[in-house]
Amino acid sequence: MDTLREVCFEGIDLTLDAGYTKPITAITLDGKAEIVKALMLHYTLYRNKAVLDQLKSGLATLGVLNAMTKYSQVLEPFFVAGLQPSLTAGKFMQHCNCL
Repeated sequence: MDTLREVCFEGIDLTLDAGYTKPITAITLDGKAEIVKALMLHYTLYRNKAVLDQLKSGLATLGVLNAMTKYSQVLEPFFVAGLQPSLTAGKFMQHCNCL
């Protein structure tokens, strides 16, 4: 039990940053899952959401978000890691009915 509290004291900045506000002295082994959940949600989802929202806003401003929605299969290789982009300007123009 003391080891859990010691670890929490060492990582107090992380827990506070994640929004976990319960006093460290009140932490029990039963509450360990709650701390882990708070940390995981914050550092994998919530913290990155603002960055992704800004990216989405920037893509919308440039018209790229609309193109991604409309031509998702054509543009997928450019936004999914590991896929080889096979899109050329000619293929894009054909898909956009620009020719």
